[in-house]
Amino acid sequence: MQIELSRAERVQLLRELSGRLQADRHPGAAWLGAAIGRWLHHGGNLPELLGVRAPRGSKNTAQAITRRAEVDALLRRLALACGTEQASRVLRGIAPCPVELQAAVERLRELGAPSSPAAFWRASRRVARHMR
Repeated sequence: MQIELSRAERVQLLRELSGRLQADRHPGAAWLGAAIGRWLHHGGNLPELLGVRAPRGSKNTAQAITRRAEVDALLRRLALACGTEQASRVLRGIAPCPVELQAAVERLRELGAPSSPAAFWRASRRVARHMR
């Protein structure tokens, strides 16, 4: 959804949303609202203010972490539906893909997801660790 707003309207919207987030009872929402508010008032590097800027030379960017989480969730979904060995074969195109999983398999291929049985195991461990 693309909203046509002027630059001033975008800034005003950020100010309003920052205030709403800061008033929210969820600690994460309040933190995000405060960070946006600091950025609006003092400028600076927004990823740095949010604490998500990767160290110099690191490939573990916020985008990489987000991509890995998406891949892990899709790999786990596929493995739970088919079993690890079969899921690995499906992702490699050796075995037929269940109709209800075609979109997930296509997305995994788009993302260049690994297809070895070990990749499914590692993804499952990472997902389980984040659920604690």
